[in-house]
Amino acid sequence: MIIVDFNKQEIEESLGALTASEQMQAKLVENLKKYSPVEIVAITLASAYKSLDGYYSLAVSYMFAKDIEIIIFMILFSTRREIFTARTPNAV
Repeated sequence: MIIVDFNKQEIEESLGALTASEQMQAKLVENLKKYSPVEIVAITLASAYKSLDGYYSLAVSYMFAKDIEIIIFMILFSTRREIFTARTPNAV
């Protein structure tokens, strides 16, 4: 179980950051300086995964499978040049 305890000042700061665009951006930059780019990506992916109720990894796996399918198609048919070349119809 995770317990989050905010005092009144922290709540007011959070609400103030949400209402003031410049203040929010300054706070965001200040907070992001604490993390490495890898940690920021990990936090972003974890947030997306949580907000999509676990369907993020499923969607990514479908996209990855589609990419693999396209690569296999291109490898198989790139050797058959007659598929991708235009021919003039033979007049009989």
